[in-house]
Amino acid sequence: QRDIADELYRLVKINKIQDENDFDWLKQARFYWRPSASDDVSSDGATVVSVTDVDFNYQYEYLGAKERLVITPLTDKCYITLAQALGMYFGGAPAGPAGTGKTETTKDLGNTLGIFVVVTNCTDQMKYTDCAKIFKGLCQGGLWGCFDEFNRITLPVLSVVAQQVLAIQNAKKQGVELFQFPGDPQNISLQPVCAFFITMNPGYAGRQELPENLKALFRGVAMMVPDFQIIKKVKMCSVGYKDFDLLSAKFFSLYATCKEQLSNQRHYDWGLRNILSVLRTMGTTKRENETTNEALLVYRTVRDMNLSKLVAQDVQLFLSLLADLFPDESSPPKGHYPKEEAILKNVVKRHQLMYHDSWVLKVKQFYETTKVRHGIMLVGPSGGGKSCIFKCLKETLQESDGIQYKDVRFNPKSIRSQEMYGETDPMSGEWTTGIFAAIWAKYNSRNNAFNTWIIADGPVDAIWIEDLNTVLDDNKILTLANGDRIPMTDNVKIMFEVETLVNASPATVSRAGIIYVSDTDLDWEPVLKAWVLKRADPGYQALLETFIDRWIGKCTRVDPGPCFEFLQRNTAEVMREGRVGRISSFTQLFEGLTEGQETSFIVNNEKALERIFVYCLCWSVGALLEADDRSKFDRWLRDRDKSEVLPQVKQSETIYEFCVNSSTGEWEKWKPPKWTCPESDKLDFSNLLVPTMDSTRAKYIIQTIHRQKGPVLVVGAEGTAKTSTQVMFLAEQDPNEMLTKRINFSSATTPGMAQYAIEAELDKRGGKNYGPPNGKKMTIFFDDISMPEVNTWGDQTTLELVRLVIEHGGVYFLDKDKRGDFKTCEDLQYLAAMQHPVGGKNDIPNRLKRNFFIFNLVLPSITSINDIYGQMLVGRFTPNDFDDATLDVVGKLTESTIRLWRSMKSKMLPTPAKFHYVYNMRDLSRIFQGILFTPKESIIEGGLRAKEGKLDNFSPPNMMLGLWRHECDRVFCDKLTTARDKEGYDGLISEIGQDVFADAYDTACSSPKYMVSFLRDDIYDEDEILIDEAPKIYEDGGSLDMIRDRALMFLDKYNEENPSKKMELVLFEDALKHMLRINRLIEMPRGSGLLVGVGGSGKQSLTRLAAYISKAMCFQITLTKQYNRSSLLDDIRILYKSAGHK
Repeated sequence: QRDIADELYRLVKINKIQDENDFDWLKQARFYWRPSASDDVSSDGATVVSVTDVDFNYQYEYLGAKERLVITPLTDKCYITLAQALGMYFGGAPAGPAGTGKTETTKDLGNTLGIFVVVTNCTDQMKYTDCAKIFKGLCQGGLWGCFDEFNRITLPVLSVVAQQVLAIQNAKKQGVELFQFPGDPQNISLQPVCAFFITMNPGYAGRQELPENLKALFRGVAMMVPDFQIIKKVKMCSVGYKDFDLLSAKFFSLYATCKEQLSNQRHYDWGLRNILSVLRTMGTTKRENETTNEALLVYRTVRDMNLSKLVAQDVQLFLSLLADLFPDESSPPKGHYPKEEAILKNVVKRHQLMYHDSWVLKVKQFYETTKVRHGIMLVGPSGGGKSCIFKCLKETLQESDGIQYKDVRFNPKSIRSQEMYGETDPMSGEWTTGIFAAIWAKYNSRNNAFNTWIIADGPVDAIWIEDLNTVLDDNKILTLANGDRIPMTDNVKIMFEVETLVNASPATVSRAGIIYVSDTDLDWEPVLKAWVLKRADPGYQALLETFIDRWIGKCTRVDPGPCFEFLQRNTAEVMREGRVGRISSFTQLFEGLTEGQETSFIVNNEKALERIFVYCLCWSVGALLEADDRSKFDRWLRDRDKSEVLPQVKQSETIYEFCVNSSTGEWEKWKPPKWTCPESDKLDFSNLLVPTMDSTRAKYIIQTIHRQKGPVLVVGAEGTAKTSTQVMFLAEQDPNEMLTKRINFSSATTPGMAQYAIEAELDKRGGKNYGPPNGKKMTIFFDDISMPEVNTWGDQTTLELVRLVIEHGGVYFLDKDKRGDFKTCEDLQYLAAMQHPVGGKNDIPNRLKRNFFIFNLVLPSITSINDIYGQMLVGRFTPNDFDDATLDVVGKLTESTIRLWRSMKSKMLPTPAKFHYVYNMRDLSRIFQGILFTPKESIIEGGLRAKEGKLDNFSPPNMMLGLWRHECDRVFCDKLTTARDKEGYDGLISEIGQDVFADAYDTACSSPKYMVSFLRDDIYDEDEILIDEAPKIYEDGGSLDMIRDRALMFLDKYNEENPSKKMELVLFEDALKHMLRINRLIEMPRGSGLLVGVGGSGKQSLTRLAAYISKAMCFQITLTKQYNRSSLLDDIRILYKSAGHK
């Protein structure tokens, strides 16, 4: 006011203002008492507030002693525009970036006129009926409505809102007392003082462009950058600083420089909201230290309130900027809280953690932020100690304040947005409250004798967190789509624990206090030291310290220690995992191998302990390496091995092939248990599990961690037996104690589906506790855990639900009557498997990785593959049934197949046009499946064609070789797309065949073989009654001409039985070959095919014929415009029923 009076006086002196009609006088808010006028309160005079040429009656609403805004040129401009808009019966629409004072200016104008402003936080869930309810209430109550973030409402709703606002404005222009509101049969009373304002923050995710008919009803005000200098100066003066001119200029320069010089992080905010919270704290500091030098107070406050959110590399630069601005002041001491720090030390000791200085600093910063902010974000990479900060500070404050503190955690991304806040049933119109809304209503009560921290523990995106805008700013009120308004009480704070704020909007970042926890603030050393201190014996602790120094090293802010340094620089890990996560895995494995009844002697055996230490290091810190990098790590370990701890290995072996015997403490090489071949003639190939060295050592680790109730995640390339290994492990569990459940994830799995899959297996145990039936335990195996879809924000919502279940042991009820209650799931353990996150495959969230013990399954070595298929062939082709020549061929099959497979992998590489040229272990399995699937008679006797004498130079060895060539052709050659590739393959297999089998190959494979299973006929009796269906025997079909006659016979039969769907096919050579390929797929167990080719090449017709020959039902989806996902599921249900799976 002083500045305004000075300015007016100056303008009068230089004759810029002549009389009361000059604009510089008219633009001020002028209060007049008009004795002859009347208002709503009495007819005896009226208080009139005039802004420009518009007069407003003062409304006498008691609004409390609120802080007023600092008047800057921007607020002046806004008041004038809004006053003009109201004078012409329009609404006002301030628009601009976050933190420029759009909502607050509107509220302050209402405050000036003594009228209450109802602020509503608009969401994309608002329907036009919800808006109508609010509009009608404002009209009848004579209030102002400020719709914050108005352009988040969806476009269809906005077009209806335009009609509603137009109706109200027309009624105001006509000066009527009652008017017809659109869609309401009753007339609504209208208080003429009511008005509507919309604030918008244009131009980022989730925002709409307003329709033209709505824009026309509101006058826009561009709220860009307010004059921070004036605001700082006035505010500093108002909180008691004498030297406010100079100090506000320094404060202004500091923030301007920070914007330009510091790194551009998404969670940095140097705007108005940050400035105001710093100014408020400056006031508190000034009142507590009235005699202290003011520059020192400003220095300390600005430093302490901003250090918390800076990433590690910006801290030094920020401190040097401060030192340059206050050259006369030495750096003031940090805030000191002796009582709280003493309690914190005890709390840390109680939890057996380390009192690590840089981590404790974050706890202090968090404490300082809780005193000035009601919305706080703890941001930082996984494993930085964020959850421990919450836990330790909560217990510290509980002790120091003598009041109980509760924390309520929920993951906003594990539920749909509607389940979080609430939704209206589109059919009945009934409102179902959301999980967060229910928690909010329950804890925001002044009657609660405890303080509550509501913690949103999940990724932030610009949609769900924007709905909390009015909660996080000075309004402190949750507005829901149904019109409910739940205010925040002083005993509640809302907190967020997130890894990154990359998706947060500036509107959110500016509203919350932010503490950034860098990964170097804690790192791995304190975690490992805390674990060592939990061991009881001091001598044992010292021994472990020695091992850590020798093998892992020391950790500083710039150097994570030689072991991590080596892995980081010289190896490529298959997926990223934080250092803290890997050290936690290390401690878990080490505990499992050394702390139990059967391993008690090891604790006193230093040599054995060190061996186990190195073994655990390889399978935790070095667990994510592929074979080549394992050799590098092995060499690095050997270079540091002065006391010969590591095992002696042969060429091409590494420490990974060895383990420490738990009873002797010596190194032992892994040996898989002997596998016995099933006796039956028909092999169930897909369920044959042959133990290998890889699966045996993986099972050993899974068992060790599973015994400690830890979750395990196995990562590996396709075909490395991730699923098979875990299935073998689960099959060994005792069903009387441990139940198992396998959940397959796909890109269509939603959090709701995952939650249902887990909940379906649980029974109620009492209260809100649920568990597996009959008091048993259960292991849940998530297969392909990385498959769920990554949404537009880069989050996997399904995996956020998985994290909630694993980390907090339960989920939130989705039942309508139990919203807001947590369902505890007991006695559950978890296993998971996923592919390497490369080549377009998803990774999983870092905060989920942190909960798992993760290791990589490498592709089996050639000896392992030889073992697997060699054992199968030896079990199948025994000397009792086959002659030596045949057995000689069988003995060479694995070597030749593996050579061919490796050649194909290296020569036929995938390209964008040939993206399906991928060869893995499954291709090998398919070849041997075909060989093992062939009946013994077909090989020994040659089948029907040999009996008919139609096969040239038949002998069992030739048959065996021809069968091998046929299966390789089907698996490798059929997927090749060009004639050149097929010729290349032909050259490869001929070269390998001649090399391994010598002349026998040329004899056996001079002409191609065609294996078929439809040569036998149905058996009828004399009366033409079917006695037995034709047996399906996989055998040599002879030449193409013989097979063509047989196929044409089936085609004629098909046409006779289906006269309406006749197929007039000419089975030329290629068509016949394709039909044989399709028929072979149908006959194979688990045979699925993807037919690729130009339209009209016979894909459908040949499939129908092949299915008819195999006596299979041919089902085809009928596509229509209305065909959707539920139609597909209905079709699949029909097929399940017809296949006999009820």
